[in-house]
Amino acid sequence: MVRASLEGRKTMTRRPVKPQPFSVLNNALPFQTEDGRWIWRKDWNPINETNRFEIQCPYGEPGDRLWVREMLIPMPHDNNGFLWAHYQTGGEQVLIGGPGINDGVIWEWKQSYLSPRFMPHWASRITFEIVNVRVERLQEMSEYDAIKEGFAPQGHSLALAYFIELWDSLYTKKPEYQWHVNPWVWVIEFEERREG
Repeated sequence: MVRASLEGRKTMTRRPVKPQPFSVLNNALPFQTEDGRWIWRKDWNPINETNRFEIQCPYGEPGDRLWVREMLIPMPHDNNGFLWAHYQTGGEQVLIGGPGINDGVIWEWKQSYLSPRFMPHWASRITFEIVNVRVERLQEMSEYDAIKEGFAPQGHSLALAYFIELWDSLYTKKPEYQWHVNPWVWVIEFEERREG
């Protein structure tokens, strides 16, 4: 997915709504308030506040920036004291910082070698701006949505089939989010933003 992001093919992502709305609300359609909250109701009586479940997207709202974590190899300082990174996807080598980088930054940098989840924000080379957020059931996504998620049809297989395969592999330990369960998901659309 990092490669798809770098190539501009990934402009959408989905994440499960946590917690999922109560099962009795799963057939109710959500609606969005002016301040960005999403609300589900057991019925459509606006006076009965006990009949509603509401949540705000934890990933941001339109205008917020997202940065992408990825696998990289921190390179040692060169002879002039400059710090470089070798990004696994694409093999790009990028200058990160110059002489005088403090010990805290170096420690954070060394940690990033262990896993993308430890990658410091300042080492990210991909930044997106959220342009739209909505909620829907997972199975509402289309082939076009799967392509916007960064997948491509191959031969007789649809892009959606590849999305489903990856989605279910990510949630093997949380079966309540798998495709066949059809959970509610956040749909986040974004555009790349170049810093500086």
